[in-house]
Amino acid sequence: MTWRVQVQNDFAAYGVAITIGDKINSTLLVAKPVVLQLEEIPPMIMADPTLRIEDGLAKALLDALSRHYAGTSDSRMLREDYLHERGRVDKFIDFHLKED
Repeated sequence: MTWRVQVQNDFAAYGVAITIGDKINSTLLVAKPVVLQLEEIPPMIMADPTLRIEDGLAKALLDALSRHYAGTSDSRMLREDYLHERGRVDKFIDFHLKED
């Protein structure tokens, strides 16, 4: 399965709306909407997990959330961007230090 995850701002929920789906052959499968409800549990009792998902879906969700909040899902690309920016700033600083 190749999971597809879409993350959008959801102002009504003060958060995000997440759509999860997969395309098998020519059929698009989309997971049913889920409404999370909070319930109070007594101290020292383990709560059931809110969500159980397979690794493939978890990775697709992580990528989608990373793109939504950080602008990129690939941490290597983000690291390259930081290194490029650092090199640019280093050149700028060196240029101005040589002028003094």
